Amino acid sequence: MADADIVWPGCLSFVGYVPPTGLFSMFSSAKPRVISVSGGQLQHSLHPALSGASREALAAKGDAAWREWSLKDVAQLDGYAYDPRDARCSDHAAVNGGLLDAQLELHSNTELTLTTKLSQKPLRIEFIDAATCEKFKALVEDNKACCAQKFNAQVGDEAKKAQAK
Repeated sequence: MADADIVWPGCLSFVGYVPPTGLFSMFSSAKPRVISVSGGQLQHSLHPALSGASREALAAKGDAAWREWSLKDVAQLDGYAYDPRDARCSDHAAVNGGLLDAQLELHSNTELTLTTKLSQKPLRIEFIDAATCEKFKALVEDNKACCAQKFNAQVGDEAKKAQAK
């Protein structure tokens, strides 16, 4: 199976919170981030338009706080206030290994923890509303299936090469 044979689901970019981790995390609070799921990957970064925004103000934006798009038409992000392509975004991070074998632990209807096969540590995400959390959960499941297809195809290709030697 070639990469072109995998039918990746749509993509989603949304505003959420990733609580800080590490030694001094108890002294800092979560900052709003633009989080994107696309092509089996999850990335998040600080967006300049989110600087100083309160949870209440972001929640009041409703559907304007997220945008669905596709890998074949990233122009669907044009005009999105929190476009992750903005060159001024900073503090970029990604889930290592993508969403392969992703597991979700739900803490509430707006908070969950994501763990994956290859990531070194879990990623806790706080959503500004339950509807965005539901969209995210469904998209992770779809991407997880595609990541498994891609991984299994690559393992199969490597096995065929080894047998041919």
